[in-house]
Amino acid sequence: MVLNVKKKLVVWGIVLLIAGCIALIHIIDNIQEKESKVVTELCSQAYARIQEQDFAAAEELYVKAFEVAKVDTIASRLIQWNQALGDTKGAIEWLNTYEKVDKKSDFTTLRRVQIYMQAGDVEQAKELLYAIVNNPVKLPRNGFFRPIIDQWLSSDPDYTNAVNHYQYYVDYMAKLTALEWLLSYTKDIDEAFAIGERLFLLAEDCEDDYAIMNQFLEYQHVRTGSSHISKYHQWLGSATLDVIHIRNHIKNSFAPPNFSPNNILTHISDTKWSIANYLITTKHLVEGFDAAVEYINRITANNTRNTDTYQMYCKFIYGIYLAASGSDAFNRVVTREEMDAILLNSVDENGNIPFVYLTIGDVGLWGEEDREAIQGDEVHLPIIVLGCNDWTCYDTTQFFGQYNAKHKGERKTMRYIDTNFKACSSYTDRDVFGLGVHSFPSNLMCLNLLQAVYDKLVVAQ
Repeated sequence: MVLNVKKKLVVWGIVLLIAGCIALIHIIDNIQEKESKVVTELCSQAYARIQEQDFAAAEELYVKAFEVAKVDTIASRLIQWNQALGDTKGAIEWLNTYEKVDKKSDFTTLRRVQIYMQAGDVEQAKELLYAIVNNPVKLPRNGFFRPIIDQWLSSDPDYTNAVNHYQYYVDYMAKLTALEWLLSYTKDIDEAFAIGERLFLLAEDCEDDYAIMNQFLEYQHVRTGSSHISKYHQWLGSATLDVIHIRNHIKNSFAPPNFSPNNILTHISDTKWSIANYLITTKHLVEGFDAAVEYINRITANNTRNTDTYQMYCKFIYGIYLAASGSDAFNRVVTREEMDAILLNSVDENGNIPFVYLTIGDVGLWGEEDREAIQGDEVHLPIIVLGCNDWTCYDTTQFFGQYNAKHKGERKTMRYIDTNFKACSSYTDRDVFGLGVHSFPSNLMCLNLLQAVYDKLVVAQ
């Protein structure tokens, strides 16, 4: 009898415990809902004060909103606010608060660098950048029990692997950004070349970069981990995205406003090889052709595969230099003497090589029917677009897409170098080619070199 009573008490205890937990969750949800409404109202009021140019009142409202709910996006907004006011101390204090709410990372350190640069403290900023660059990223390794835990929690053992690979590339992008900023802040050419020595050493797994890239693509496109990568991307810290935005404001720097699991490899290839092309052409200008080839071979460890390259067009300039130096790994199209002449014609009156963008055509989200309607050479994407009818890539007044938009109803013949390094010409009677287009940061030497290669390939073919 006593035993039955005890059993009943245990059962009722468990029931009450579960009921208590459910009630607590309900209470927490209600609190969070109320907090969310309060925060939304305070932020709306702050925005209204901004429209009235009452900035002091707006800041007070944002601070109150943060006190109600310690949300990283509000802290980030207050960092930006203090930066806009030129308040270095206030910006740093809110950045410290942000790191407590979210977490400290290379991206929050990059924001700290930006604040110091705004205050004119270049040496402090560079010290932080060197610390990022000299601490290579490493692909997280799963413990023995991790796949078992994943299997138990989500019935998907690929979850952790998918997240690890994506986080690896997110962290890698931070290292590349830090190196890019270091180059833009450095006035001494020898220091710039020394910084460039780190370009292909930003990851401890660099000897396995192709394996890592292929694993990531497999998780992304084939395995069920793909959906987990997308979910993980959605809740990445806003500091990551903030830094990608502010990269646009750095001299001679370009980046789309965001990156995702679908395009982060392209961003990394574009950024890494735009830097490599800058280094090799500048080395050529300062010390000559042989020094440029020796330098690029050395920083890539004389291994053309050890380059973490997702798109082949990124390596074309590298290949042209190696071919002209006598390497059998690439098809020689121009000689070193011709490259010297092209370089001299690419320098401005101040002795610098002007910064330009190359137009890259790739598969777009829409336009499959338009792509299928293209005639002439078969298009092997991605491609470097050099011209279309009377438009050329030297035209800085309009982009390729803008030209096409102005010439609807006309036949358009596109000239380009495809992913197989062939000079091609294709045309369409439609209004567009159906390509996704983005800009690849480069310089006039690279553009002139690609145009010369195209012209010689056309004659040879």
